[in-house]
Amino acid sequence: MAPLLVFILVAIRLRFHEGRLLGDGEIIVCDRGFYVSWYGTSLSEGQVPIAEGLVYVWKAHFLREQIRDVAPADLGGRYKWRNPIPEGGPLMFVMSLPRGFTLADSDPKPVEAKEHDGTIAVFWILPPEMQVPLVWQIAELRCELIDEVRRINREGMNDLLPTRGGNFEYDVALSFAGEDRVYVEQVATLLREAGLKVFYDGFEEVSLWGKNLYDHLSQVYGQKARYTVMFISRHYANKIWTTHERKSAQERAVKENSDCILPARFDDTDIPGLSRTIGYLSLHNRDPMNLADLIVQKVKEGS
Repeated sequence: MAPLLVFILVAIRLRFHEGRLLGDGEIIVCDRGFYVSWYGTSLSEGQVPIAEGLVYVWKAHFLREQIRDVAPADLGGRYKWRNPIPEGGPLMFVMSLPRGFTLADSDPKPVEAKEHDGTIAVFWILPPEMQVPLVWQIAELRCELIDEVRRINREGMNDLLPTRGGNFEYDVALSFAGEDRVYVEQVATLLREAGLKVFYDGFEEVSLWGKNLYDHLSQVYGQKARYTVMFISRHYANKIWTTHERKSAQERAVKENSDCILPARFDDTDIPGLSRTIGYLSLHNRDPMNLADLIVQKVKEGS
């Protein structure tokens, strides 16, 4: 997720104390808005950690209020947070669940989940037009934490993209040279954890076993994937299979007059049929997490 512009941020870390659910954290309000980084794990210039690094914000010199031992409303197995009414922009509500617990249900559904300091953290973006009640239910965690994070993200993405299964089998297909696999595999893993349906050959060993790869890859890159991310490098330009994948994606782009090709460049290698006027992302000094954030945002916006 690219940094979000919000006007109110509520970030809390939930915990149980003598059987009662309590929250500690911070509220930030700014009538001009400010940017929040959800995936930050270390400070960048101008950033300030909020709720012990649950999120990071830029230049947080505006109104901040500490939250200590505040209990959400107990609805009998479910909880409700008394949200401030946003003024002039959206509210971002971020919540780190108690250790050993997961989000069993919520209304509305969270935008995304992640692992944070041994807990599951989730966030919502609530609209500025009206006060939205946030109601949730938690349950004991009965699987690996990262698997539960993936489940929450998959469910959220399926709700966001209810028609994606009809037209596209994959949200994104990754086309790359084997020499660049280490970087691409990190991106693929992050995308899958964020709930996207990803075509990456490392995830498809069983399904590709025994298939006519020429025909199958033509369908994946030409029909079955909403977007194709091309990881362009000097290695990419000269490979037989990447050329086949590229041509399949390009044929679809021309036929549909669409922006289904998303170039990501390790270097300035020229690629046949790929115009220099097509917007691309440079991978120079861009880590896999940042690229994955942007791909997730593109899929959400494009759907």
